[in-house]
Amino acid sequence: MPDVSADPDYVKSHPDLRSELAVPLRRGERLLGVLDAASTQLAAFTGDDILLAESLAEAIALALDNARLYAEIRRYAADLGALYTFARATSRSLVLEDVLSETLHAALTSLDFDAGLICLADPNNGHLYLAAERGLPQGTSDQIWEEGMAEALCTYVHERGDAVVVGDIEQETPAASELKKAVPLAVGEMREVGMRAYSGISLLHQERSLGALSLFARQPRVLSAEDRGLQVAIGRQIATAVTNAQLFQTIADQRSRLQALIESNRDGIILVGMNHRMLVFNAPALDSLHLTGQPEEWFNRPIQDALDAMRSHVPVVVRAILDEIGRTEEGDDSPGEGEWEVPPRAIHWLNLPVMADTSPVGRLWVLRDVTEERILERMREDLVHAMVHDLRNPLASMSGALSFLNDSVAELLSPGERELWEIAQKSTKGMLELVKKILEISRLESRQIPLDHTLISLTDLVAGVLESQLPLAVDKGLHLESDIDPGLSPAWADVGYIERVLTNLVGNAVKFTPTGGVIRVSAKTDTTDRTRLLVSVSDTGSGIPPEIQDRLFQRFIVGQQEGRGSGLGLAFCKMAIEAHGERIWVEDTSERGTTFTFSLPLPPALES
Repeated sequence: MPDVSADPDYVKSHPDLRSELAVPLRRGERLLGVLDAASTQLAAFTGDDILLAESLAEAIALALDNARLYAEIRRYAADLGALYTFARATSRSLVLEDVLSETLHAALTSLDFDAGLICLADPNNGHLYLAAERGLPQGTSDQIWEEGMAEALCTYVHERGDAVVVGDIEQETPAASELKKAVPLAVGEMREVGMRAYSGISLLHQERSLGALSLFARQPRVLSAEDRGLQVAIGRQIATAVTNAQLFQTIADQRSRLQALIESNRDGIILVGMNHRMLVFNAPALDSLHLTGQPEEWFNRPIQDALDAMRSHVPVVVRAILDEIGRTEEGDDSPGEGEWEVPPRAIHWLNLPVMADTSPVGRLWVLRDVTEERILERMREDLVHAMVHDLRNPLASMSGALSFLNDSVAELLSPGERELWEIAQKSTKGMLELVKKILEISRLESRQIPLDHTLISLTDLVAGVLESQLPLAVDKGLHLESDIDPGLSPAWADVGYIERVLTNLVGNAVKFTPTGGVIRVSAKTDTTDRTRLLVSVSDTGSGIPPEIQDRLFQRFIVGQQEGRGSGLGLAFCKMAIEAHGERIWVEDTSERGTTFTFSLPLPPALES
């Protein structure tokens, strides 16, 4: 403007100014300010002056922008430094009290506040409690909590789930006015203890407030949006640290309880990790395996160390453990079970998979001393055997006497008396057969009956068994079927015992299959072990009652079905098959039917 008096919009700032030059300070589209020069002379600024002023304006705008960027970088670095300080403070310990003390100290130092406190929500009832305080005069923290100031401020911030920043409670800013309206008594108490500035930060973890951090300053301050953002980030860090500390404490408590349970358990417990190191080992396990030292001495040692220590005095245990390890390494992660003789004790063991969600953690070995149980079982079995043996002779005499008198006495009896006579004969014979079965099972258990191995054509054997059961099947309207390849290799077993096993299984199927059902006997070579045959008896009955499925092959175990027997048939089947070194099991049972399967060996010359 060569002559400022010629501009009607000019506002005089000095009476002697005659001309003026104004150049905007621009960086891109942003206006940073104005470079203004004035003179007492008319037309004091030439074209060169204008060019020079424009060049200066560009340089000044660049310097201002760089200064702004530098300030922002310094602020960003300071914020990162504060967050780093917090990260270090929260990582020093996992004990909640230490974490809260460290983080509160770091907050006061990094954010330049004079005092502060942390309130946490009780996980049981949600009520806030004073968890940590720093910087308040002696006794003041308890006083302000009892008088409601701290609780009111923390509750206000906790329920908002956000940061509350007031640079000066004496100024009527929106934040200060809202705080005074929400917690007027707390603001009044802040004044009484000499505090002017306040920041309340909700401790958010996964968008859920765990409590609040309250910071106080004696001098008012200007708190920017960046200050608020930093405080929110610090609040989240504290919440994460609190969560980790609480989780650590929970895990420590659970571990202590679990350790106490393991140590007080009468059973031996060994947890072997996937790396074959022993993660848990209690005193009964040491005692059961005759290992020396204390349980903690075996912690995290390879299981091979324990096997080496046991190899000389309990080699049977070492072989069994190695077999189980080999089985699981081949991909069979099903539970294992068995029994060891570790003189003078009998140890029943379980080998169970341990999973974390769907990932395997290791194998849990549970060792139970069953010495007393086995002694009692043997005493009971010996007693039963003696009693049954003593009953056999008088029962045989009674049965023989009744048979001898039948021809001479039967004709003299009335129809009613004759019916009673027949019941007596039938019952005596039944009791005698039951005694024989019990004695036979006992001899099988003690391996006192030699087996007469011979070649068995399963096609012929099954045909004979089905033919013997045909009258009963016809009465019930059942279909008996044989599904055996005539070219199937013969079995190598005692034909008498295997015939009785098939008779028991088919007889049970006939008993418990409703009218119109099908009973099928099949046999095939075991595809996983070519030295064995698998024989199956299937029916279309209603299945085995759940309450007896786990005890099915024990003696005298019967369900509530109509037609149930003495409970010795399946026990005999198990003993007879196991006497051949084979096994019998329930392949499947449901409301659609049941399938029993047992294995038989092939002749040695036919094994392939």
